[in-house]
Amino acid sequence: MLNTYRNRFNSTLFKETFVYTITDVIGKAMSFVLLPIVSFYMTPDELGIATNFTVITTLVSLFAGLAVVNSLPYFFYEQEKNENSLMVSNLLLLCSLLCVVLAVIISLSHQLVYHYLQLPLLAQLLGVVYVVGMLVSQISLILMRLENRSHEFARIQVFQIIFHAISVLFFVITLRGGGLGKIYAETIVFVVMGIIHMVIIIKKGYLKIHLSSEWIKKLLKFGIPLLPHSVSFWLKSGLDKVFITAYCGLHYNGLYSMAISISAVYSMLVQSFFNAYTPHLQKQLSSFDDCGEHEGEKIKIVKQTYLLFALFGIVGLFAVAVSWVIFNYLIDNKYLPAMGYMPLIILANFIYTFYIFTVQYIYKVKKTLVMGIITFSGSLIQMLLSYWLIGTVGVMGAVYSLLIGNVLITVGISIYSSHVYSMPWNPLRLLGESRK
Repeated sequence: MLNTYRNRFNSTLFKETFVYTITDVIGKAMSFVLLPIVSFYMTPDELGIATNFTVITTLVSLFAGLAVVNSLPYFFYEQEKNENSLMVSNLLLLCSLLCVVLAVIISLSHQLVYHYLQLPLLAQLLGVVYVVGMLVSQISLILMRLENRSHEFARIQVFQIIFHAISVLFFVITLRGGGLGKIYAETIVFVVMGIIHMVIIIKKGYLKIHLSSEWIKKLLKFGIPLLPHSVSFWLKSGLDKVFITAYCGLHYNGLYSMAISISAVYSMLVQSFFNAYTPHLQKQLSSFDDCGEHEGEKIKIVKQTYLLFALFGIVGLFAVAVSWVIFNYLIDNKYLPAMGYMPLIILANFIYTFYIFTVQYIYKVKKTLVMGIITFSGSLIQMLLSYWLIGTVGVMGAVYSLLIGNVLITVGISIYSSHVYSMPWNPLRLLGESRK
């Protein structure tokens, strides 16, 4: 049985997965290592401010085209290098224009933003600058993955990890900058990395000074239906912090944010795997389109999916145990109440991993409109639950609503995925195939 599963995992997949996953895990681990240090130099209130900066940058990135940027693997293998260069160039132009528009909107509405997030105008505008650098970096990193340049990817990511750690420690500890210091550090890091990645994109020949209305329309056609889907993620992970800040204060927002940050190590491990797994899966599914049904290969993919899902469950149990150790022995005692949020947050993240598996098939057939409706509806329900439960039971209301929202979205997307792309998900059928 063990040899069978070994053969099912392509050696190329594991080589690429190992480099990308380990590199990403090192990056997340460094952020994780910084948490205990930062916890002694930042109060929960200051951490709440830094968290709200993430809330606004996440929302800005969604409207600036992050979903379209992440769609590159779904176009890349369908065309030649020259056409890919045209696509990347117009994607950069589109994201830049959207960021300018968003900066104007923020400038006109900064008092409203301050009322809910307690962020000054400078921090709000720095959020747009941060997003520009982040999007350029993301485009370049995705291209490295698609070109199987794993070692180049690893080198530049390690540099960013070290640069980020030094910057945060300098601004938060040396300069005693608190929450705003962390904001300044992260903005500087992504400005510098954005410049470096832009140079890499130019050297590889992906930048062409040629406006293509056809590509702009194609990117918007793919991205606009994804906007509700993308905003749903912000409704799930960002709006709860707005409610906590409004109803419970920055202090409790900081506690909740610390719990989310610790649990993010699990989520980031999962995402690091999918960063490498998704291009491989899309390439495999493309070969099915060219050569027929390949039912046997589909069965192998589904078995692989169930095995990985079970492994992520085991990792989740381990993550809860590790979290207890972290809160009791590594992080400043003022954050200890946040440990009570951890078990349900990890459970919610584990359930969500199955969504990440099944949504890949929807992306493959580019049926994103209904997908967006499902995720947006689930997130809207979660948002309404957060509003009610946080006002009723406090911060735990955000945790309960997160779990319920993840269950609803995962079930809905799984059903829709099986409808638009036929895969042998029936466990009984898989058991029958294994006995043959």
